[in-house]
Formats: sequence, C-alpha cells, structure tokens
Amino acid sequence: QRETIYASAGLAAVDALKKEAETLIPGASTPDSTEALKCVRTCVLAGDYKSALDVGFLHLREALNKDREGGETPRLISMWLCCISLKEMTEQQRIYLMSFESYFGIQYAKKYKFPSIMGPLYNFCRDRVLRLTEHTFPVPISTIILEEATFHLESGVRATGVKLLQEMVAEKFKDATDEQKETAKKLLGTSLSEIKSKYTKVDGVLPCGFSIPSAAARRAGVRSFISGTHIQGPEFWLNQLAPSSSGQAAAISLADAIMWNRCCVFSPTGDGQTLPTP
Repeated sequence: QRETIYASAGLAAVDALKKEAETLIPGASTPDSTEALKCVRTCVLAGDYKSALDVGFLHLREALNKDREGGETPRLISMWLCCISLKEMTEQQRIYLMSFESYFGIQYAKKYKFPSIMGPLYNFCRDRVLRLTEHTFPVPISTIILEEATFHLESGVRATGVKLLQEMVAEKFKDATDEQKETAKKLLGTSLSEIKSKYTKVDGVLPCGFSIPSAAARRAGVRSFISGTHIQGPEFWLNQLAPSSSGQAAAISLADAIMWNRCCVFSPTGDGQTLPTP
C-alpha cells in the first residue's frame, strides 16, 4: 500500500529511499550539515524513524542554540518529525517533539499576529518543557516564562503575568539568571498602567460570523478549550479527535483552530493527536 501511495505521488520506491537515507545519515549527523532537512524527510518516508528523530533533534537543538526564533528549515524538520506516529517514540521523545513544535508555534503566532493563541501555546510549551527528564530543551524554561509573562502583561492578562513573575522572583525556576530575576522584579515594580498593550482583539483570523456567539457550543454547554470563554463565531470540535479527560465535549472557535493549525501541528488538547486542517 505504501508503494502504491508513493508511486501515485511521484516518490521513489521504499527500497530506493532506504538506500538514499543510508547515504545521507552520516553527513547529516553533524551539527553544521546542510542536508538535515533532506535526510529527515528521506528517513521518514523510508520508515527509518529512529534515524529521523536522532538527526532531527540534533539539528533542532543546534538551530535554537544559534537563533531563538529557529527559522524556516527547523520548523520544516519539526513538521516532518510530526509525521511519525507517536507509537514509534518513547514518552520523553513525544514530549520533546511537542516542546519544539509548540515553541516554533509561538514564533509563528508572533509573526502572523495571532494573539488569541499565543497564551495557550506558551502554556502548552511550558508544560512540556517542565516535563522533560531525559532531554534538555535548548531554550531555558526561565527564558520562556519571562517571555510568556511579558506577553500576558502586554495583552492585558495581568494576573497570569504577575503570577509567573512572582514565581521567577521566588526562584521556583532554578535556571533563572540574576539578570532575568532583576527583569522580573522591575516588571513587577512597574505600574501596570504604564504597560501598554501591543496586541488587539481584532488581530488574527476573522471568519464569517466571528462576532456571533456559537449556538451549538452554548447548547452543549461548552466553552473554548483554550480560553475558557464562550465561543464566538463558528466552532471547531476537538472531541472528534480525542475527548477531554472528563469525557466531555471540547471545542474552540474556528478562528482559533485555523490560527493554531497554521502555527502548531498538535491539537491543543495536549494528548499528542494532530489537528487536521479546519
């Protein structure tokens, strides 16, 4: 069946892809290789998932060590790794991949000006990075949290931002530098009225009827899975992919679903399922 699908898509046969992967892996296994994306893609198509993960993680780490925004190629590597079934990974590899994908998602949400999903993406990423025990994420958790707190303050969600800053000052996050702690203290000491918002509620995707409450969601007694507020505009049901832990229906607005899908492969439910194109 795989051979048939590959042939219809104009791809090489599996055996040919395996041979190509074998020639690419040695060179792509060095941090400065320019063949990483091609190697990961070929390994995934050939079914050599272990090599794809090894090479992919190596270059994702290297990319974020050089540039905190990552760039286009690392994001494409992450997306190819997301094509691998989670059953082929250890639990820590799953969490590691979701950490990278959600972190890149934050960068894309900034780029596209999608403020309504930035907070949930920060929360998604922070939760995964804190659960890593076998891998070290290249961006320190204290850096992610300081960025997240600043975003919440600038977007008007002051309580969340203040809570994160207080935890940093209280040294809950051991990798926080003295400079970051001082920055957190200064932000806490700044009059909240002096912090001007960089974000507006009209930024992002605005589908037809975006301002009209979702009747279907209200009838089901469902609020947005990522914001906890009533859903405005058409709804997108997440429980068709995976029910929430309580067994109740879960949904987000279609606008948020489109923005999330553009920035992050995984569903906001955090269970490792991917989010189909809305």
